[in-house]
Amino acid sequence: MSLPSVTLGLKYQARVLRPQIAEKEKSQWYVATNSLREENEVRLVEYDPSSESIQTVDAFVHPNEVWDVAPHPSKPEMFFTVHNKDGAYGVTLWSSEHGSRDLHSNGELEGFESRIRRVLWHKDDDSKVVSVDEGNLSCWDVGNGAIERKSSASAGDLQQLWSGTWSRSDINTLCTAGGNGFTIWDLRSMEKAGDVQGAHEMPVRDVDISPNGGGTLLTCGDDCAVKQWDSRNLGEPMLTLTGHSHWIWNCCYNPFHPEMLLSSSSDSLVVLWSNTPLGTSPENSPTSPSSGPMEGRIHDYDDHEDSVYGLAWSEVDPWTVASLSYDGRIVVNKVPSDVKYKILI
Repeated sequence: MSLPSVTLGLKYQARVLRPQIAEKEKSQWYVATNSLREENEVRLVEYDPSSESIQTVDAFVHPNEVWDVAPHPSKPEMFFTVHNKDGAYGVTLWSSEHGSRDLHSNGELEGFESRIRRVLWHKDDDSKVVSVDEGNLSCWDVGNGAIERKSSASAGDLQQLWSGTWSRSDINTLCTAGGNGFTIWDLRSMEKAGDVQGAHEMPVRDVDISPNGGGTLLTCGDDCAVKQWDSRNLGEPMLTLTGHSHWIWNCCYNPFHPEMLLSSSSDSLVVLWSNTPLGTSPENSPTSPSSGPMEGRIHDYDDHEDSVYGLAWSEVDPWTVASLSYDGRIVVNKVPSDVKYKILI
């Protein structure tokens, strides 16, 4: 059984939703608008379980359309944005003040020659930042009040990067999605540690690394499939999940229970998946004979009416997820109680 969803609407279209990782007690996310002509904003929202509502904590005026937000891992008042004005992309580090709508620039990442896709801040080291643009991966040092590019690597000829994710368990490992495949990088040498260029039949839009350090990762893309891979044996995917009817923009592991996966798509759906049978004992027998184990596609969230570009679990509550569609609708949902029961038992 699934609890009713909670929604909040933004004034303009939006593509960005990222968890506020510096907040350790409340479920918070940054969302940002993507309007070409109107005044854009970056908004910090919070799910309040006591009132079952989404509250706006702060709303900041942003000068240009926003394509990504990267919250500081330990300072909740700071974040990067990737922004665009008339085709010119930039990355700015901002500081904010609770109660004020103004943002203050603390510097920029500079020297890009192609469109910037993502900025990634490592959760355990707030001096290390990685940027992903269409053709390159770059490492930056943002400690001691300065911003300095430390190293870069090319994605390769005819390779167009779309996204990236940093390993939560290994600060030297990062994975990028590009072309019809993905690449695992060793950031110490800026060399490719693994590369699968035919992972999907169409472009790969997103990638995520399992938080448990077991070497598994997720990919998704325009072929409407989510795939799980073992980084130690990249010959074939461990698991292929299908069910969306259009491009999949996001896929992610639950940060507490990596057996739960999420995906969101242009078909307006958010889908909850399981990469292993839920509700089985160590001897592989069902813990609840009446219902049996769950696996694969276990729940659809159909609250959106437009493409779902933003998707993120709560960083503090394993049973809460937020999503954002292009029409500016933010939706917070819960993992169904029967799924939660099977995981906990």
